Amino acid sequence: MPLPEELFSCKRLQVLALGNNSISSLSPRVGNLAQLVRLELKGNRLESLPAELADCLSLRLAAVIMEDGLTDLLPPDVKDRMKRR
Repeated sequence: MPLPEELFSCKRLQVLALGNNSISSLSPRVGNLAQLVRLELKGNRLESLPAELADCLSLRLAAVIMEDGLTDLLPPDVKDRMKRR
């Protein structure tokens, strides 16, 4: 079941805990969550991560909780931008 699109309209959302929900994809609209500081994705079936994660200007790569190796699904430039925050 996809996440409700209304979720991505929550402009002041700071923590998004989606762990252990069998999610296979994350909407590119996650980039609308500019104040997001923590994203929990561990325990899902994600096959890709949207490049729009880089638009979450408060989110650092270290604050994204997921399985080892999942960061490899991010484009290198996105990963670099998130590390520099």
